[in-house]
Amino acid sequence: MPSTLQTSDAPTRYPSALILLHWLSAPLVLAVMALGWVAAATPDDQTGFMTHPQLMFWHKSVGLLILLLTFVRIGVRISQREPFAGGGGRILEIAATMSHWLIYIALLIMPLSGYVMAANGRPMSFFGIVPLPSFAKDEARGDIAWNIHSTAQWVLYALLLLHLGAAIWHAAIRRDGVILRILPRQSP
Repeated sequence: MPSTLQTSDAPTRYPSALILLHWLSAPLVLAVMALGWVAAATPDDQTGFMTHPQLMFWHKSVGLLILLLTFVRIGVRISQREPFAGGGGRILEIAATMSHWLIYIALLIMPLSGYVMAANGRPMSFFGIVPLPSFAKDEARGDIAWNIHSTAQWVLYALLLLHLGAAIWHAAIRRDGVILRILPRQSP
């Protein structure tokens, strides 16, 4: 696995695959959050345009898509050299690397615990196309998965706020160009 803290000969940008995966994942994460909150506020017996079951169907499917993208992101991240920020110091480099890996872990825990809840005695599918295995109903397992999912959501929110705050800090306050490492290239 490549070293987290690189020397100045490290690339100045993230690999194109990671940039693409980041910008695919970001709107999906926002969408899955919104779907989860709206579904939680929608009564089970509501009829109309978007019912609770429909919202949960989309929440679950988008969550599984995020899970797949996160596995790919981790594989790419491990196999590629990380850009070297320079000038931020060792503590900031370690903090940035740790926060990225904690986000990846949360992006694995959230859909995995959600899947265990959803497939607990019920059929599951990926966007209604690919049937997925379910588990025999087990209230204790469902409760544990719910507690993990509920706790991990707040951890993920905090990590994403930290991530966004760091991006704003680098772009607007430090103006050190670190944000350019993850932005898609602009054509001249």
